[in-house]
Order: sequence, then structure tokens, then C-alpha cells
Amino acid sequence: MVMLAEFDYLAPESVGAAVAALSATADGRPLAGGHGLLTSMKRRRQSPSLLVDLRRIGDLHGVSEAAGDLCIGALTTLTQLLDRPGLDRRHPALVEAVRTTGDPQLRNRGTVGGSLATRHACADVSAPLLLADAAVTVVGPDGERTLPLVDFYGTAGRPLGLSELVTIIHLPALPVGLGTAYEKVTDRTTLEPVCGVAAGARLAPDGTLDSVRLALTGATFRPVRLTDAERALTGTRLPVDAGPLPIGELAGFVDDAIASATYRAHLTRVLVKRALNRAATRRVPDPGIPG
Repeated sequence: MVMLAEFDYLAPESVGAAVAALSATADGRPLAGGHGLLTSMKRRRQSPSLLVDLRRIGDLHGVSEAAGDLCIGALTTLTQLLDRPGLDRRHPALVEAVRTTGDPQLRNRGTVGGSLATRHACADVSAPLLLADAAVTVVGPDGERTLPLVDFYGTAGRPLGLSELVTIIHLPALPVGLGTAYEKVTDRTTLEPVCGVAAGARLAPDGTLDSVRLALTGATFRPVRLTDAERALTGTRLPVDAGPLPIGELAGFVDDAIASATYRAHLTRVLVKRALNRAATRRVPDPGIPG
């Protein structure tokens, strides 16, 4: 049986108390769902002296809405997010990504904030959130700041200080008429994406793509928006020719025992085509329509 190293444990009831506790020790760690952190501790990859359990902080739970935009508490579980009325109509790619994340046990325990905070390369939810121009609110000893998710993932080094917490994920309403879809090739051992693509598509009256959004997870070292490919596909027709798409340098793709960088780049092009074809058949409703 694997035994954890000894650590102290706190379960504060406010964000301020949690930040203060983390600030008081050099190697404390916040505990959300615990799936990633506790596994890392069992494998002796991390040995924090203090765990700050965030689950009693009421402000970090639940989903609220204003003018069609959603504010998702960082401790909202993936299962709770799926229960949000109307989410499947407004953000179908996000629902598809959550449904394919792990197994029911992981979705019941894993949190939206925890999926993002570590900047894990294989977070399914990251791609549709990037697609939607989501942002995260971060609270630390120096106060509160909000970062676009694309900057959160694109920042060199650590985007979070050791005493900072992701508290809210801001999910804007998608443009009316933009359909979205998520396609994934799964590592059957971990259930994580070897390659996952979220696509957004809106057709002009003449049948061309007048709006394209693409985001990638699992295949690259960090989830990314494929902005060059978006520009290349705007104005083209379905089905797209994904072969020459500019998806970044091969050095940016993961190359490991699961799949080579070349294969992951190939999968990216294949899944872009599949996801765009499905996204174009969907139309996101006006956010003012009750869901």
C-alpha cells in the first residue's frame, strides 16, 4: 500500500483565509478535487508540508449567469457543470469535452478550476474554454486579477504564484450562429486525450466559413488556440482541406511512448476536419433565450 508523507491539513471557509494559509508556508498546496495532487503525492513527486482544502469555501462552488455569460466557481465539479440547464445548446463542444473526461468517478470529484490551474497538457475542458475566449480570476496576497485563458496557458513559467488561487472561470456567450464540436482520440490507459480539438464554425449565406475557431489539447505541451489555422480556413468551404493547415512547428507537439509528434500533428489535422464538419451543422442560440 502506498503511504503519503506526513503533512498538515487546513480547511478554511473563505478565499482570504486560504490565501493567508498558503502564504504562511513555503510549500503548501491547495487541494481541490485532489485527483492530480494526491496521485502526485503518492508517487513522491510532491511532498507538501501543508494541504489547504478548498471545498468548504462556498464562494468557489456553483455557476451563475449574467447577460448570457457564465461565471463558474473553481470548485464546481465536472458533473455539476454538466447539470447546468441549457449548457448543451449554448456550449456543445464544452459538454462533449466534459462527458469524455475520464470516468464518472473522476468527473464527480474533479473540478473545473483544478483542471485548469495546473496547466495540464491533457485537460479536455481547456480546448472548448479556449475556443470561447474564457478567462480566469486569480486571487492572491496582492489582490485579484483576471487573465484571458489564452494568456494563462501561453505565459512562460508559472502563471500562478504559490499562494494564488483560481477562483472563477468566466465563460462568455458564443456568437449567435457559431456552432461548436469537440473531437478526441483517447489514450485508453489514462482516458486523457492523445489529441483533442474543439472547433467553432459559422457559415455565411454563400456557404463559406465566415467564422472559424480552433483549439487544441493533448497533442501539444500546453493547450493552444490554432489562430493561424483559423485565419487560413476563414472564407473556405466544407469539407476543408486540412493537409496544408498551419498548425505550428513539429517541435511544439508532444513526442513520447504514447504517440510521436508526427502522429499527433496528423491527428490534429484529421480532428480539425471532423470537428468543423460537425460544428457547422449547429447554431448556437441567442443567449437571451432561456435555457
